[in-house]
Amino acid sequence: MFWSSNGILQQAHELEQLLQTYGVDIALICETRLSPTKRLSFTATTITVLTGLPEGARELIPSVPFTAQDIITLTGRKNFFAAGDLNSKHTHWKSRISNQAGRTSTEHATLNNYVVLAPEEPTFYPSNYRNLPDVLYVILTDLNQHLEELYTLKELDSDHIPVFCRLRIDTNPWNFFLRRNIPNTDWPKYQATKEKAIPQEDHPDINLLIAQKRAARHDWQTSRSPRHRVVYNRLRAQVRWIAKQLKMIRWNEFILETVNGGNSVWKITKHLKAGTQRTKAPAIHGRKGMTYTAADKTEAIAESLEDQFKANSEPQDDNISIVVKDEIRAGVPQGSALSPFLYSVYVADIPTNPKIRVRLFADCTLFFTAHRNIRYAFKHMPRFLDQFRDWLEKWRIKVNPAKFTSIRISKRRIQPQDQFRILGEIIPYANELRYLGLTIDSRLNWKPHIEYLRIKAMGVFIRNYTLFKSQQLNTPTKLLLYRSLILPLLVYACEAWSYASPHVLYQLQVVQNKVLRCILGVTTRTNNGFIHAENGTKTLREIFENRDRSFYNKTLLLEENDIVKNLGQYNPREPRKYKKPRL
Repeated sequence: MFWSSNGILQQAHELEQLLQTYGVDIALICETRLSPTKRLSFTATTITVLTGLPEGARELIPSVPFTAQDIITLTGRKNFFAAGDLNSKHTHWKSRISNQAGRTSTEHATLNNYVVLAPEEPTFYPSNYRNLPDVLYVILTDLNQHLEELYTLKELDSDHIPVFCRLRIDTNPWNFFLRRNIPNTDWPKYQATKEKAIPQEDHPDINLLIAQKRAARHDWQTSRSPRHRVVYNRLRAQVRWIAKQLKMIRWNEFILETVNGGNSVWKITKHLKAGTQRTKAPAIHGRKGMTYTAADKTEAIAESLEDQFKANSEPQDDNISIVVKDEIRAGVPQGSALSPFLYSVYVADIPTNPKIRVRLFADCTLFFTAHRNIRYAFKHMPRFLDQFRDWLEKWRIKVNPAKFTSIRISKRRIQPQDQFRILGEIIPYANELRYLGLTIDSRLNWKPHIEYLRIKAMGVFIRNYTLFKSQQLNTPTKLLLYRSLILPLLVYACEAWSYASPHVLYQLQVVQNKVLRCILGVTTRTNNGFIHAENGTKTLREIFENRDRSFYNKTLLLEENDIVKNLGQYNPREPRKYKKPRL
C-alpha cells in the first residue's frame, strides 16, 4: 500500500484497522509529519513504513521542473520497486492530461525496459471542488511481476487516496515450478487462535462512524457538492474525537496496570520526565581542539586511549616496587560488582585526624571540622591537607585540584584570612556547595536548595501539564503521576533541611497547591484545605513531620554508625540554640 497521509497521528487508529483488514505487508507512507521523537506502534501487524527519500533523491515539487536525472536516481539499480506521488501525469495511465514529468517517465521506461503501473480510478481529489480529480500515484518497477490487484481504497482522510497493490513476483521463472507443495492453511482456526491470543477491541460506535464517513467521502468525491463535504467533515471530526477517547482509555489502563504491579514503572517515568528534544552527543576535546563529527571523535578517543595506556614511570618509593615476572591473567571488568569493594579497600587507609571528620561516598570525599572559634577550626585543616597530599603521592593517586571547593558555614560575617591549598593550588571559597544532591549554603538557611527544588519540580509539572489538565484522565491517575514525578522531588532528603524557616518552605507548598488545583480543575480562589481534603493528600509540613519522626526514631536503633545514632539523642521541644527538625 502507498499513500500520502498529510499527517498520520490523528489517523493512527484507522490506519491500524486498515492494515489488519487488508493484510498489508509493506506500507509506503509519505507526508507523515512525524518528528524524530514520535513513534507509531501497531498490534497484530508487521509493516514497514518508509518516510524518507533515497540517497541522492530530492522532494518532487510541482513548481520545480521534473528532469530525467530524478528518474535515474529512482531507477538506477536493478530489481527496483518505487511507488508514490511523482507529480507525473500521462494519458497512458488514465490521467486527464500529460505533463512534462509524465512524458519524461514514459520515455525513460520505454528506453530502459521497465513498466509504469497506475490504478484505474483517480488517486487525488482536490479540496477545492472546482478542481477535477486525477491520477497521480504510479508504480515504477523492473521486477518480473504478475499484477493481481491494483485499486484505490476509500478509507482514511486525505486529499490523496490510498492505493492497494497485490503483486506476485518471480525472480526466476524456472523456480516457479520447483516450489514445494505447501498444504492449505486452516484460516478459520488461525483467526480463532489469533483472537484468543490477542484480544480485539470491539468499538461498534467508532466502526459505524468510520463506515458512515467512508460513504460520505465517496458521495463528496462523486458529486463534489459542498453539502456533502460538510457532512464528511463533521463525521471525520467525530471519528477523530472518539479515537482520541480510546487512546486515553488505553493510557488509563496502562497506568493502572503499572500501579498494580506492572514492570513498566521506570519506563513510563523516564518517558514522562524526559524532554521533547533528543540529547545531542557532546563535542570531544582532542589534541587538535574540539571535534564534532563522528570520524573526528573516533580519532580523538583513539589518541586519548593511546596516551593513557602507556608504561608507568618508576615509582618513587622503592619499598612498593615489585617486579611481576608472570603474566597477569585476572582483572575486574568495568561495571563489575566487585569494583566498589576494591575501591573501598584501596582507600581504606586514608589519613585521619581527631579534629577532622572524613566522609566517603562513592567518588565524593568530604573533610569538615567544627568549633565555636572559627580561627581554631581553620587551624587543623591545612595540616590535614598536607597529610592527604602525602597519601596521594604514596599511592600514586591523581586528583584534579580544580574540583576542590571549600565553604565556611557560620552566622558570623568574618572572612578567614588564610587560604587552603592542595597540590600547590589554592582551594577557592564558595557560598554554596553541591553535595549528594543537596545545595549547602554558608548561612545554612537552605534558601538556594529550596529554590532549586522549586524550579526543578515546576519544570516537571510544566512538561506534563497537558496530562494533569486533561479531562480524559481520572483523578486517581493524576494523583499517581503527582506522587511518582513531583512529590519525590519536593521531599528528597527533607530530614536534613525541613527545619528551614516556614516562609522559605512555603515556596514548595505553593508548588504542591498548584499541582493539586490543576488535578481538580479548580481556580485559585479555592481554599487550600479543600483541595487537600478533596484529594486525600497531606500538606508538605505534615509529610516533613512524619518523615522526620520516622527517621530519628530509627537512628536510636543503629549500633554501627555513632554519628547517625547521636542525631536522635535530643528532645525536639526543649529550648535549643542550634536548629534541628521540628517534630
